[in-house]
Amino acid sequence: MISRSPEDRQFYEARMKFLHDEEARLIHAREEGADAGKVQLLQQLLGEPEQSIGDLLQLNSDTLASLLADLQQRLRTRNG
Repeated sequence: MISRSPEDRQFYEARMKFLHDEEARLIHAREEGADAGKVQLLQQLLGEPEQSIGDLLQLNSDTLASLLADLQQRLRTRNG
């Protein structure tokens, strides 16, 4: 985009940054939702009480990833 003024260019850049940040936020939210679904599936396969999606999404990303990794390892150990 060729801007007509520095203000137009600044507005354009701010808008593009906002759109990029929003897209990144949505991608992250989708990934967390997918991980929460995987946790529920693994809990079912292991015969454990299933946590709600809402409860799982309240966890921070690192805790959710750790829980997922733990459940995956336990399933491998059980089936190995």
